[in-house]
Amino acid sequence: MKKASGIFQYYVEGDDEKRLIEVLKTDMRLIIPGKVQILNVVQERLTDLKLRTLQDGTILVFVFDTDVGNPAILNENIKKAKKSSNIKDVYCVPQVKNIEDELTRAMDLKNIEDLLPSKSKKDFKRDMLRERNLKSKFESHHFDIQKLWAMNPVTPFDKIINHSNKIKI
Repeated sequence: MKKASGIFQYYVEGDDEKRLIEVLKTDMRLIIPGKVQILNVVQERLTDLKLRTLQDGTILVFVFDTDVGNPAILNENIKKAKKSSNIKDVYCVPQVKNIEDELTRAMDLKNIEDLLPSKSKKDFKRDMLRERNLKSKFESHHFDIQKLWAMNPVTPFDKIINHSNKIKI
């Protein structure tokens, strides 16, 4: 499959997703590079100002959890972005249910706390941001990019198409 070319802008839910995207695009070179910003597209509306600052031909990539949030807001954001003259396309990358579940499925882990020396899921998020060599941790647990973001979301996000294959290298 031919990968899309252009300028990629990733909008992610929080700091842990931002860190994941940075590791995948820079350290591991497993996804198409692009700028990464925090914007929870299932809870926050995309503004005209934010869209106007993007270059012509930009492909937006929305990375979002499916365990909370509102598909109506997500759908508004998709529709608004697609109407913008400088946006080439919008790709949705749903995390079923959240980043911890996605990472657990993509590695040989029973629990996300097994990846880092974390006592709980809450600690994991903090530990993930502090870890200096996530690439090594991922590789030691047999990280498989094809298993990450591979599931289709369930209700109420079941109408959202998973475009993760368009960003994976």
